[in-house]
Amino acid sequence: MPVPAIEIIDNPSVAHNDGDSRNATRVKVSVVGAGGGIGQSLSLLLKVNLNNLLANDPSANASIELSLFDVNLENLKGVTADLSHINNKIRLQVTDNLAENVKDSNLIIIAAGVPRKPGMTRDDLFNINAGIIKNIATDINNANACNSQNSGNSSFILLISNPLNSLLPVLQNSLNENWIGKCFGITELDLVRASTFLEPLLQSNSGNNAEMPYIPVIGGHSGDTILPVFSQITANNFTSSLYDLVRGPDSQIIRKLINRVQYGGDEIVEAKNGKGSATLSMAYSAYRIAEQFTALLLNQVKTVESILYTTIVGKDFETPLSTVEGAAELHDQYLERRLKFFATACTVEKLSGLTKIDNKIIGNLNAFEKDNLLPTCIDSLQINIEKGLSF
Repeated sequence: MPVPAIEIIDNPSVAHNDGDSRNATRVKVSVVGAGGGIGQSLSLLLKVNLNNLLANDPSANASIELSLFDVNLENLKGVTADLSHINNKIRLQVTDNLAENVKDSNLIIIAAGVPRKPGMTRDDLFNINAGIIKNIATDINNANACNSQNSGNSSFILLISNPLNSLLPVLQNSLNENWIGKCFGITELDLVRASTFLEPLLQSNSGNNAEMPYIPVIGGHSGDTILPVFSQITANNFTSSLYDLVRGPDSQIIRKLINRVQYGGDEIVEAKNGKGSATLSMAYSAYRIAEQFTALLLNQVKTVESILYTTIVGKDFETPLSTVEGAAELHDQYLERRLKFFATACTVEKLSGLTKIDNKIIGNLNAFEKDNLLPTCIDSLQINIEKGLSF
């Protein structure tokens, strides 16, 4: 028997006492695939940590509703019941109806899909997950109008599901045009890995570990489409190049670091004896992005400034977005008019969505990154993108 669409509320006195509803800011966050390996951990992080945004809200009149959906109804019901025992003000909803899950949602996080299993080819994985993503897009089109400019509200979609390079094109192609500039793929795990893997090397050289280093990672989200920009490290308010630190772009240290970031997921699969992939670190990375968008929706920040995998062209998938500063430059100049999607530094506003692409990172690549890493990235990513658009 399917579980009915029910709402589990932690604290009825909180959930039904939103103060003056005319001035209240309500944000609905939907997780599609909440019962899976990533979805469960992500739902926990959202339930626990988004409460801090409410605690710090200056209006004291905001509310966050966390809506969970999964096709595995047994997992879904158990996860939601478990989360409902956490004592904070985040409201919980569980439903067996995807359309209800995404209806009127301000932030839809898609972690749905199947992991790659032994004997499954990459084509098998893509075909299964692309079908799932396409069905989700249909429900979103029917249930969520993405009206922002007129209503003062806004909606965004964050995609986690793999293969991300191809699935975001499937999703964007299946959604109506209102979602252009409001639908993004999460590649944050690549930045997290780059920071994690580099930090011991910096520590051994400088001994200063006041903060974790930040390394921009652009391009795509698999293999050689991932372009870690180790020439632009930021740490302790200081920008430096790893290529200067180890003296020369041909250093094996840098090559090994690049390879480890590009294929870091293989380490997890091997450690789990082929029975799983990166779930905890992916959930953590996805939460980092989701928190920024939730703060934006709560009017606590004016923009989201982050590296996101995004379309840089309009619904015709040919013409660069004229309303997005830097889109034409990225598409025509740096990507040679070959790519329609790219992970890069984005500025996102609540009502307008994507408003700016900052090309400083790609424009300041060193010779090795520009002449060796970028061409390979473009070649592979172009194939991935076209595969998604042709599905």
